[in-house]
Amino acid sequence: SDAANSRIIALAKPMGIKFVENEDGKGIVVQALVDSGSAATTAADIKPGDQLVSVDGTLVLGLDFDTALGAIMASADSTVKMTVFRGPAQFLYGVQGLDTNAEVLRSYRQRFSRRCVHLACKSLPS
Repeated sequence: SDAANSRIIALAKPMGIKFVENEDGKGIVVQALVDSGSAATTAADIKPGDQLVSVDGTLVLGLDFDTALGAIMASADSTVKMTVFRGPAQFLYGVQGLDTNAEVLRSYRQRFSRRCVHLACKSLPS
């Protein structure tokens, strides 16, 4: 289930995570944990292959690399709260990829709202 596959992680900057864009250009995924002793390698339940869903309560699901990574970089806090989905992009976005139709995006928000509720998730940017 989505709830079982999603995790909320709080990491201090610098996090020690290398992200890459998914093959279809939608959303970003953890490629590797770097810097032995970094926040990601010492304290977090994050692994290569985890899909980034939200940053500090703002959904970045399906956004391009620069926008999704920009949300992490723009975080004013020294600790960044992220929701990640553990599983392949195909399990998160579906075989056809993320649909940008408003009704479909609403369904994605609902899928993750339960896990993000205490982070006050905001809607996807237009």
